[in-house]
Amino acid sequence: MMRAIRARVGTATGLSVLVLAIFASVSWYLIAAAVLRAELDTRVDTSLRSLATLTRWKTNHIELEFSDELMPYYLPGDSPAYYQMWAGDRSVLERSESLGTADLPLGPGNNSDGIAWDQMLPDGRAGRAMMLLFPVTEGFDESSEGPFPQAAIAVMHSREALDKNLSSLRASILVVGIALALLGGLAAYLAAYLGLRSVNWMARQVDAIDPALLPDAIEGRPLPSELHSIRNGLNALISRIRETVAREQRVASSIAHELRTPISELMSVTEVALRWPDDGEFRDRALQSSHGIAVRMHTISDSVLRLAQAESAAEFARSESVELESLIQDVWTSSRSAQGEWVEAAQPALLDLKSGIVVQSDPAALQIILGNLFDNALTYNSDRNRPIRCSLTREGDDAVLRISNEASNVTAEDVAHFNERFWRKDRARTSGDRPHLGLGLTLVAELCRKLAIALRHTLSSGELETSLRFRVRAPHKQANPVRDTSNR
Repeated sequence: MMRAIRARVGTATGLSVLVLAIFASVSWYLIAAAVLRAELDTRVDTSLRSLATLTRWKTNHIELEFSDELMPYYLPGDSPAYYQMWAGDRSVLERSESLGTADLPLGPGNNSDGIAWDQMLPDGRAGRAMMLLFPVTEGFDESSEGPFPQAAIAVMHSREALDKNLSSLRASILVVGIALALLGGLAAYLAAYLGLRSVNWMARQVDAIDPALLPDAIEGRPLPSELHSIRNGLNALISRIRETVAREQRVASSIAHELRTPISELMSVTEVALRWPDDGEFRDRALQSSHGIAVRMHTISDSVLRLAQAESAAEFARSESVELESLIQDVWTSSRSAQGEWVEAAQPALLDLKSGIVVQSDPAALQIILGNLFDNALTYNSDRNRPIRCSLTREGDDAVLRISNEASNVTAEDVAHFNERFWRKDRARTSGDRPHLGLGLTLVAELCRKLAIALRHTLSSGELETSLRFRVRAPHKQANPVRDTSNR
């Protein structure tokens, strides 16, 4: 992964440097070529205008007062220059000795300011030509009638030096461009390597994490600001994993602890029954005890399975209109009748339920939530002479259910453990027809989270109050999703 990132960053940076180098080289060449070409054109233009200033009118003809010896590059030689002059009627007036009897072309057009173009010289070399059309004013009698006589001059110089300089310029630009591209690629690779060292270090730290020995956090060298959030996220993830692993270890230990007692009892009963197989009366008692133990083990496994299903959202996916008053009445009646030997049937209760409150939720999940809350209130009511109070009220857009019971033996520290798996105030209450495993309130908390119901336990003056806050379904309208109001 790090090699891929480094390769991508290095390649992207190297290509960027290469593109910039090509752009800079082309721009440099075009500018330098334009400057060199302008220098040659300036030299040609200077020669052209020098010849024009030496042109005079003599009585009835145009004469160039110029000797080739004054400008030896117009003489025949290895690399001569050329000029030629025409009268207004295009008759040849003068030509350079280097031209001999040959003629120069008039060029692509006439321009009083001069026009330059590339032209093959008479000797076959590449050249640069310029022509000027101008009036001859020197020596002309201005008092005479008629316009000034017109003349045209064409000058050609070799561009061999220019082409040689341009060739050298291209070669130097190519060499510099290649070197710049190579150095840029190397610099890009080194920049990517140095810039990703912190990422490489963090990757090694993550690779070195042993699932069996999770560190507290990834600490060490200072990191760039871009990696702070990543390290903080990883540290938060490690913390959550540690908590999850610790919780699952506690759950596994608690399940093993819960199952160890009934398994030991089952082994003892069956061993005795096998030792005296002919004792029919004892065999019957052993079967009854084994059945009771199996029921307890089934209760444990069923509770754990139900909690796992609630956490994975495998169940309780329905959403129906539920009238809370009737549901609470039914669940309350069922909870009291199911208590059996654990509580006195005559335990008083005060129900104050507002009618007509409808919520949109899963009725099966609500039955489990209410059943567990009523079961805990009935089972752990410390004063059997004081009633358990249950009220349902409407508060704005919410419905609030409050269940209160006397809990003088419960502390604030106990309340903080209510939602922990397998936690029980009385660790001994694990037997009987309705064993308490410490999963009821955990299941309630998980289902409330799934259904967006705000759950809260408060302890005040020895009285424990559990409140549920629902989002009320608006009448005569499509039900809205249940809103989480846990921050209220």
